[in-house]
Amino acid sequence: MHLPSFIAKAHLVSLQSYESTNGQNAITYPTTTTSIDGSVPRNITWDPTTNGTVTLVLLKGFPKDLKHIGTIAAKIPNNGSYLWDIPKSLEDSRKMPERHKYGLKIFDDVTNTFEYSPPFDIEVPGSTYVPGVPLVLVAVKGKGAAKEKRWRAV
Repeated sequence: MHLPSFIAKAHLVSLQSYESTNGQNAITYPTTTTSIDGSVPRNITWDPTTNGTVTLVLLKGFPKDLKHIGTIAAKIPNNGSYLWDIPKSLEDSRKMPERHKYGLKIFDDVTNTFEYSPPFDIEVPGSTYVPGVPLVLVAVKGKGAAKEKRWRAV
């Protein structure tokens, strides 16, 4: 079945406008050269270029294929800074497979556009990470640190 070209183009534009990077709200910390000390809270910073609220998402994996592992903060004021209390349940970067990293994705809650941070490392002294047990971050709207929960299949 062929769709008329204007419908196909409208669908493509719709998908691109729903979830696309556009240079807005560029993350300024952490950077590629950053190895975050996870033993103390850290400020995630960005250049706030839009109005309203944003959502911060944590990613992990090979830099060209980072996977969503949890929401750090949802619908927080777009003021350019968020103090993140890094959970001990995260895997220490020094124990991850070679070249695997963490990353951030910042969503503009109004336009659904997003930007990525450069990949970075997190050192988590006393990490309680358990392979195969998914980490579920329960983001607290507009509050400091995300609460964390771990679920084990029975």
